Order: sequence, then structure tokens, then C-alpha cells
Amino acid sequence: MKPEDYILSGILELYVCGALKNEECLEVQLMAKQHPEIQIEIDKIEQSLKKLAESGQTLHEHTFENIIDQVNESEHIADNNKIIPLHPFHDQQRRRYISLMVAAVALFLLASVSNVYFFNHWKNSEKSLIALKVEDNKTHKAYLETQQKLNSMQDELASYKSKDLMVVMLHPMKKNMDYKAIALYNPKMKSIQLKVMNLPTAPQGMQYQLWAIKDGKATDAGMITEINKMETMKSIPNSDSFAITMEKAGGSSEPTMASMLLMGKIEI
Repeated sequence: MKPEDYILSGILELYVCGALKNEECLEVQLMAKQHPEIQIEIDKIEQSLKKLAESGQTLHEHTFENIIDQVNESEHIADNNKIIPLHPFHDQQRRRYISLMVAAVALFLLASVSNVYFFNHWKNSEKSLIALKVEDNKTHKAYLETQQKLNSMQDELASYKSKDLMVVMLHPMKKNMDYKAIALYNPKMKSIQLKVMNLPTAPQGMQYQLWAIKDGKATDAGMITEINKMETMKSIPNSDSFAITMEKAGGSSEPTMASMLLMGKIEI
């Protein structure tokens, strides 16, 4: 904690009033040795309490002396024709009264400082609790993302184990391309699972599209939205091969042959 924050926390006032535990007192003393400004603040607090006590004593001594002088001037009070002597306060009683007044003021100051200290402590605890909640939310979010990836991998693995599954490798149309794709085709289920690898991000306004080809006729098999991740495409009842082209965003009814990037035949 910074020295200025430590001073504002209110713990120094509690230390001067003797309201701290031994461990806390040792902490204050250590901080005072390390930071001269903290020791200076402790000295100021001690001086302030000393002046307060002295001013309280002087005030009450003058007050009582005035009362006693007035009483001594009359010496007696008449009541029902009886003379009742009135004795002034003894010095011991006066000192006791003054001590009680000073103690009351000290307790008031101690209560005020305690309120400030515990309020600041409560605020710090509240901030720590909020930080823990934020961290817990981040951890929970990371767990959900990991679980989602695990489920996806399990689904992908289950697809590979199916007896009716046909694995179709799509190869680049040009030798200098490092594009790859794998299609998992199940004729009985009419389902296609596609995973595209190494394809660059399509330019703005463009999108990759999968085509199922049967007897030279191409059928739209869906738009590709994920790279390096298995995704489900449209249902296709029959196909001899698959191809990927780059089309305008949203897809085309017919493939643009000049923009064909990948193609693979089904091996029976």
C-alpha cells in the first residue's frame, strides 16, 4: 500500500489511541521506519491529542475556579431560615471530572477513526469480491469453450468410425497451392461433414462455396463459414465428387469454374 493511502486509511489514529492488536502495531511501526512521512503523521496525531487534552483540562479548570470563587463569595445559602454551608469541590473530584471529559472526547475520536478505518476496509473487501467474481466468470467461460471444442472433436471422431462413411480428399487445382479439405460423406444419411484447411480469408464481399457433382451436374452443397473446423453442409442424396469455389457472398446457383480452388472424387 502506498504511504499516502496508508495514512488516509485511519490506522495511524487507532495506533496512537492504542486500539490495535500487537500484530497491527508492529505493522505500523515497520511502515513508519520504511516511510518517514508516516512517522511524521504519527507525531502530528500524538501532538493533536495532547493539545486536545491540555485544552480540555485548562477550560474546565477555569470553569470550576469561577464557580468556586462565586460560591466562596456568598459562603452560605439561606433556606427556610437555616444556614447550609456549601463546600467547594475537592481537587480530587475536579481532576476526576476533567479526566472523564477528556476520556469521553478520546473515545469519540476513537469511534470516528474506527468508522473510517472499517469503512475503508469494507470498501477494499468489496472490490476484492468483485474481482473474484470477474475472474470466476472468465474461468467459467473458458471451461464452456473447452467443453464445446471437446464435444466437436468427439462428434468428428464418431463420424470417422461410421461404416457408411466415405472419406473424400479435396486437392488444390494448382500445384503451387497448399489448400486442403476433407469431406465426410454418408450416402445413407445424405450428410456431408466438411473441414477446410489452409484456405485464406475470403476477400470482402466473397465467400467459399461447396459443390456436389453428379454426372457432370453441380449442386449447391452449402456456404463454408468455418476454416480449420468441421462443419455440417447441406444434405446431398448422390454425388460423384466435391469441389470448392469462391463466389459472391451468399452463394451462387452455378459454380464459377474459373474460381475453383479444390476438387476431389469419391473412390468406391
